[in-house]
Amino acid sequence: MDIVRNDSFFQESLDLTYVPANETTRLYLEHMIPEQTVIDSEINTSPLDNSKSHKEGVSRTYKEFDGYHPIFAYIGQEGYMLNTELRAG
Repeated sequence: MDIVRNDSFFQESLDLTYVPANETTRLYLEHMIPEQTVIDSEINTSPLDNSKSHKEGVSRTYKEFDGYHPIFAYIGQEGYMLNTELRAG
């Protein structure tokens, strides 16, 4: 959220009076989710196969191929992507 904190287009397009800090957003989201539905982040990952690509950061994934192991964060029932963290295998 810090990258859009001073972006007036982001704020106006979502009809927000202000854009909260990352920490504030995280606290709001944590309070919205019942404890029993919190899932370990390792389950919410999708390994990407980049075997034989020679790309930087490619390493062995738990699926036994070389690639990246990003974490995807979606919001809403429509599946809008909120954030992505690209990690090595």
